[in-house]
Amino acid sequence: MLERCGDRPDFEWVQARARRRWTRQVVAEVLRDGMRDAWDVVVVEAERDAITMREAAVRIGVRRVVEAQRLRGIA
Repeated sequence: MLERCGDRPDFEWVQARARRRWTRQVVAEVLRDGMRDAWDVVVVEAERDAITMREAAVRIGVRRVVEAQRLRGIA
């Protein structure tokens, strides 16, 4: 049901393509699942490399930007 734009869902785009609106409950569930997934990724990286959660989150974010630029031929 959820298509992704890069690494994050674009809720308006998904709803427009399906030509139907999501209920608040569906949006809340999708957001909750996405937040849990993001939390898990940060925790794993922080524990694996013995760094703070903040450092892990920044590292992951930078890595994703670099990858997006590479895929677009920018870097």
